[in-house]
Amino acid sequence: MTSAEEHSAHDAKAKKAIAENIEQYGCHLALLSPTDYLPGFAYSIGLYQKFQHPELICFGLDQDVLGAVLNHARDLIEAGERLVPGIEYAGFLELPPYSNRKRYVPEGNSLLSLYLSSSIKVADDPGGIVQV
Repeated sequence: MTSAEEHSAHDAKAKKAIAENIEQYGCHLALLSPTDYLPGFAYSIGLYQKFQHPELICFGLDQDVLGAVLNHARDLIEAGERLVPGIEYAGFLELPPYSNRKRYVPEGNSLLSLYLSSSIKVADDPGGIVQV
C-alpha cells in the first residue's frame, strides 16, 4: 500500500515533469495503453497554457503513432494553426498517393464522452479538448 507521503511525492514529481515538457516541447503527452475493452489513447497537456489552443486527444492507434499524431498537431499549432473540428487540414498526416482517405479533425464528441466523464479532469484550463 502506498502512503500519503509517497503519493504526494510521486504527484509532485509528475507535475514537475509535465511542467518541464510543456516549457521545453510546448506540451506534455499522456499515452495510455489499450485494455481488453478500450482502445489505447493519448492526450495533450499544456496546449492551452502555452498556445491558448484546446487540448487534443487521439484514440485507437499504436502508441508510437498516437504520439506522432499529437506531436504533428502540436507543430501545426506552434506555427499558428488552430485545429477546428470538421475541417480538413492539407498536409496533416499525409497518406501515400495511392490512398483516397483523407485526414481531418472529426466533428462531434465521438469517443470523448466515454473517456472524459464529468469525474475526470484532464487539465486546469478552460480551453476544452479536440479529438484528432
